[in-house]
Amino acid sequence: MKLEPELHADSMTAAEASHRQASQIIREFVQRQREACEYDSILRGKVTGIREQIRSGDYASVDQVKARFTARRGASSHQGMPEKGERKAWAHPACAFPI
Repeated sequence: MKLEPELHADSMTAAEASHRQASQIIREFVQRQREACEYDSILRGKVTGIREQIRSGDYASVDQVKARFTARRGASSHQGMPEKGERKAWAHPACAFPI
């Protein structure tokens, strides 16, 4: 691969500063570019699918979505919550003290 002298010098400086080989930096760059391309492709596919659903009329209205989430909130609002005046003894695994 042929690089401009200034780009080559900057690459070598960056490699030295990060204590990695220049080839590793290029390898990581290529991997990030590949992942970005794959993500764009997936996203484009999702957007196309959603647009097709909208064109065919296969979607929920704002009122239908609000009704669904209101029902979900009502069903889950008291799940796992202690009764008034009751204190739950529970410790998070990453914490050294009860929450």
